[in-house]
Amino acid sequence: TARADRRWQAWYALSELNAAQTNLEAAAAAAARSLELAPTESMRQRSRAQQGRLLIQAGRLPEGVALLKAVIAAAPADPLAEALQLEIARAHLERAQYERAVEEYEIYLESFTNLAGQTQALVGRAWALWHLRRYAEAAAAFDKAAAAVTEPAEKELCLFKSGEALLANGQPGLAAVVLERVLREFSATELTPQVLFQYAESLGAAKEWQRAEDQFRELVRRYPAHPLAERGLMRIAELREEQGPAHMEAALAGYAEVMNVYSNGALYAEALHRHGLVAYQLFRFQEALEDFTRVVGEFPGSRVAPQAYFMRGWCLYMMGREDEAVEVCRQFVARFPDTEWTPQVMFWLGEYAYNHGAYAEAETQWESLANAHPWHPLAEKALLWAGRAAQKRREFLRAVDLVARLAKTNPASPYMAEARFLQGDALTELGDFSRAILIFDEIISRHADSPLVSAAWGRKGDCQFTLGGEDPKRYEEAVRSYQEVLNTAGTNLEMILQAEYKIGRCWEKLGQTAAALDQYYLKVVCRYLEEGGRSGAANVAAGVWFTKAAFTMADILEAQKRWREAIRVLERVVEAGVPAARDAQERTDRIRREHWILY
Repeated sequence: TARADRRWQAWYALSELNAAQTNLEAAAAAAARSLELAPTESMRQRSRAQQGRLLIQAGRLPEGVALLKAVIAAAPADPLAEALQLEIARAHLERAQYERAVEEYEIYLESFTNLAGQTQALVGRAWALWHLRRYAEAAAAFDKAAAAVTEPAEKELCLFKSGEALLANGQPGLAAVVLERVLREFSATELTPQVLFQYAESLGAAKEWQRAEDQFRELVRRYPAHPLAERGLMRIAELREEQGPAHMEAALAGYAEVMNVYSNGALYAEALHRHGLVAYQLFRFQEALEDFTRVVGEFPGSRVAPQAYFMRGWCLYMMGREDEAVEVCRQFVARFPDTEWTPQVMFWLGEYAYNHGAYAEAETQWESLANAHPWHPLAEKALLWAGRAAQKRREFLRAVDLVARLAKTNPASPYMAEARFLQGDALTELGDFSRAILIFDEIISRHADSPLVSAAWGRKGDCQFTLGGEDPKRYEEAVRSYQEVLNTAGTNLEMILQAEYKIGRCWEKLGQTAAALDQYYLKVVCRYLEEGGRSGAANVAAGVWFTKAAFTMADILEAQKRWREAIRVLERVVEAGVPAARDAQERTDRIRREHWILY
């Protein structure tokens, strides 16, 4: 009846009024009353839809959507169903549920043909894809939406977003084409400064450097007071930096221009800081120091102030003012303990202390870094170097504990082979040769591609050699380990000669003196003289093992009273010109004096 219709309409209108005034409790009560009074199924559907909307408005999205979906399913051909499907999609978009928003907009596009609704769905779907960073799809979606919308401002925005999406997708050339079209078709709109900026960005990303700079300058010329104008001038300097060392002077001039043109601009501190960074790269450390000092003094609360603070220290270091540099960096760490640069500065402080023999301080710096910034890429390296610093202090148990932390926190660390090697070395210093052997075996088996494998075989052999004093079979094991050094690809001459020499020592310990002499002479002395001379690989380290082998041979030959042979071996040392040549000559002279009758 007409009276029943009016009663329903009154309660329904009251619900809408309360909803508009965000009085959701009263709106829900009115909607429920309208549902009770609805004389027709169509009116009941509208009341249920109102209840669904109110649930969504109250933050109960799943319940509200379920109710709206039920209304749609009950009468899919009703115009209300079409409107509700758009509302569902829009509700998900507005609440940042972008995956679901895409799905709901696609349901609309597949289910309904209303042109205005299709246009809204195309635009909404494009925005959802943009927020999902599915830029290739977003670019195509915005392009399709641009073809559907009728309002010029909406069309411009859709085309602009299509270009932006192409740029974000790594397609700057295509982005530039689209954005150039926007500039051509829509002149001097509210959006034009943004379009100009992104057009220039696209050209820059495509490495069309001059065209990009021209467009940024066009932005500055046409809209000098727009916030993007200052940023555009800044981008000119940054693009010059991107072009490499040959353009650094031009970049320096670019940052100076930003400061001159926008002396009170929002980017002044950043331009001053970047000017300092470029001056630093140009080795103009005094100029860079002055820039960084100004940033710290005049813009202490700026985003770039922390980096400028410690860059002063690096400028001072490069100028030879090391004590001041270290003090500045220490102050930086104390003042800015949690910046992205703090771990880097802490690591540098550790390096500086280590290189100057202050191993305790180095260890403290590196361990502090690992404790304060455990997830930073430098944390694992810091633990390794803290262990090395402890080892330098002959705190071998401490070194073992520090690198053991690395194994616990990340067994797959790229520093694991180095950490294990350091651990093995420390255990040998502690006399725990059996445990050290296990560590070196782990390096050999688990880190087969590590350049430390050859050294691990060698150190394993050293441990076995030491244990040979209690069990002579260990000398035979040591020989096998040293032979593995020789079989490992990439082993350098110094390590080869070291392994060959130590094999000779094993033969000596096993009482095989003749084999030891052959080993020293053929595998070490001759190889050093022949291979080292031919390849140019001879060096001081390799020469040490050559000298050891020659002098050990001389000891054996003298003990066997084979004076002439001892002299011949020592003469090879003199002829080689190694650091021990003088000692070899003096020893030769002594033998000749003592056994002159032979000469």
